[in-house]
Amino acid sequence: MKERELIHTITELLHIDSEDAFVFSHDDSLFSLTIDTLVAKTDVPRGMTPSDIGWKAVVMNLSDLAAMGATPQYFLCSITAPEPYPVLDLIKGITRACDQFHCLYAGGDLNEGELSVSGVALGISRTVMLRSGAKPGDKVGVTGDVGRVYAGLKNMDSATPAMKEKIFSPYPRIKEGLALKAHACIDISDGLSSEVYHLAEASAVSLSIYSDLIPIHAEVKEKAEMLGEDPVLWALKSGEEYELVFTDSDINPEIGTEIGEVTSGKGVFLDGEKMPLLGWEHYT
Repeated sequence: MKERELIHTITELLHIDSEDAFVFSHDDSLFSLTIDTLVAKTDVPRGMTPSDIGWKAVVMNLSDLAAMGATPQYFLCSITAPEPYPVLDLIKGITRACDQFHCLYAGGDLNEGELSVSGVALGISRTVMLRSGAKPGDKVGVTGDVGRVYAGLKNMDSATPAMKEKIFSPYPRIKEGLALKAHACIDISDGLSSEVYHLAEASAVSLSIYSDLIPIHAEVKEKAEMLGEDPVLWALKSGEEYELVFTDSDINPEIGTEIGEVTSGKGVFLDGEKMPLLGWEHYT
């Protein structure tokens, strides 16, 4: 059973919605609680330092809070590391990220074994953005640009500084998430294609994406074309971008780029044709 099918089965079993975070209320505030795990085998490319790993472990969790429109409050993690391993350097990366994004590092757990970092983050807000809020007539937007991670990992020896920046020093779009107040939102952890499918399915609508509107970095286009490949496909499948894909009545160009529209119906389309479901998926 592949990841998407397994998650669907689990959510049905538990009678819960599949969102970037679990939301609960207390004293007129909403709290978003999320958990994500960094695993050395799949999440640590060549050249990533222990400090980079700590930073990324925080970012991948805070990105989920950004998608909810929540302000980060606390971060905890369980670190599993082999002996010997510079755990303190990893923790320095965690504290560096928590300080950068004004989130309290509240400790956690330490274990011996194959390297992994399981983080838990808590955020607070007055309202939240869910995957299920997209409406016919909405525009589809995305923050930043997409494709640099895939382009860099395609061949790290030819990765440009701009590609390495996105791989080793990713940023969660917290400010954008707080400013959006969009109808629906999700962060790009598995790939743009995968995430727009999640939005369409959760909202029971159809999404139409236009390839010429997708913001792709010039160096990604150059590298793809040099290899005889399609930069649009790279952008669709590039995971761990930690950008936000969202739908709203209008797209503020200061926050994101309009890449498509929402209509009634089912499915996701790219330039009028069914979009291939691309991106990272466990258990394939």
